[in-house]
Amino acid sequence: MSSKKPVRASSEEKLFSLIDRISGHSYVFLVFSAPWCGACTKQYGVLKSWVKKNKDDAQAVIADIERHPSLTNTFGLRSIPTLVVIRGNRKLIKVNGLQSKRELGKLLKKAQDAYVQAPTPDQFLG
Repeated sequence: MSSKKPVRASSEEKLFSLIDRISGHSYVFLVFSAPWCGACTKQYGVLKSWVKKNKDDAQAVIADIERHPSLTNTFGLRSIPTLVVIRGNRKLIKVNGLQSKRELGKLLKKAQDAYVQAPTPDQFLG
């Protein structure tokens, strides 16, 4: 699956299915947002543009916490937008707040470095 723009998860089941399918061969930039969140709307635009240029390395998935409130506990969310970088069903990085294209590039590099390290038990998705 190579998408030029972020994919919106329509259900929690679809979210985990997407992550499972994508994270085996690409880094998943999972963004938690809500329709009323202005920073989330900006993050979507930044991410859409960044993913278009980095589609060989990363894919983006958007999860609406209003439609799927249990995700706040599952991923330990405290604010939105929150971005979690996943590869091989391992949560490698989690950051809060609006991220610029430059910051997204740095996060990809950090995730690549973290992925080659031995996994820790808390990194694995449910």
